[in-house]
Amino acid sequence: NFEKLSEIEKTRRHNTMRIQNPFEKMRLSDPVVEKEEISKIQTNKNLDDIVKKDKKKEENKKETEKKEGSRLNTRGITGKRRIKKHYEGEVTIMRIILVRHGDPNYEKDCLTPLGQLQAKAAAERLMEEGIEEIYSSPMGRARQTAQAFSELSGIQPVKILDFMHEISWGSTDENPIYRGGHPWDTVDAMARQNQDLTDRGWRENPYFKTNMATLENDRIAPKTDEWLSSLGYEREGFYYRCRRKDDSQHTVVLFCHGGSSTAMLAQILNLPFPYLCAAVHMNHTALTIIRLDARPGSLSAPVLELVSDDRHIRGITV
Repeated sequence: NFEKLSEIEKTRRHNTMRIQNPFEKMRLSDPVVEKEEISKIQTNKNLDDIVKKDKKKEENKKETEKKEGSRLNTRGITGKRRIKKHYEGEVTIMRIILVRHGDPNYEKDCLTPLGQLQAKAAAERLMEEGIEEIYSSPMGRARQTAQAFSELSGIQPVKILDFMHEISWGSTDENPIYRGGHPWDTVDAMARQNQDLTDRGWRENPYFKTNMATLENDRIAPKTDEWLSSLGYEREGFYYRCRRKDDSQHTVVLFCHGGSSTAMLAQILNLPFPYLCAAVHMNHTALTIIRLDARPGSLSAPVLELVSDDRHIRGITV
């Protein structure tokens, strides 16, 4: 488009210079030539109109971007983000970003050299999200991942949510269970047997009835609602009512784990834990984003904006 505008400007200037040339003025005394030049002048006018329209479009675009805000400053805090709905105008939103920890050394509960690189890449990615508060699981690998973003963004402190430590699994009655109760292996076995992973009675399924993972899921569920209440969203039945006093944009990030984040999603989205174990596989530092309506008093279903996005670590090696 810029090349096109450059050529238009060249043509306009060239024609203007020709008319100012004294020899051209003599030639223009010919009626036929005069008619041709009048046509050229009209062409120049049309070209000028095109240039003006394109400049106006560019000015409007810059003005729109200015209103939306840059979404970046020294703390990563930005202007409001609004979502357009097809059935109503724009609404401000509350966003919760779940981030799994980087590649871990499980024995030492810390990040490996690869995990540290992944944490830095995730931190840079999160600078685009307008985050205002940082939360983390109490476990070392999650806290180290959170710290990378805290240092880059300048957002402090990192607030600890004790209930979001990674879940445990295994038999609750000392009788052996499939794969030691590993939830993801378990749901794979259920799928191979064509069992319904969306069954609301999943807690009574033999695979989960005596599995510690079931108790862990039920431990996280009410704590999730308590945390959301602290953010201004109270659960009513299946959904959440906004109890905030204003509709300002608010975005928080929570660094946690594959299991605990799956249990949290199950509670927020009203979906069975086994189904989400099968449907959502979170790679290291993958981002999952949930958004809620920020209009005071509104009751709405949470929206899953992004699921397990790990594009920022693709190609990273040590």
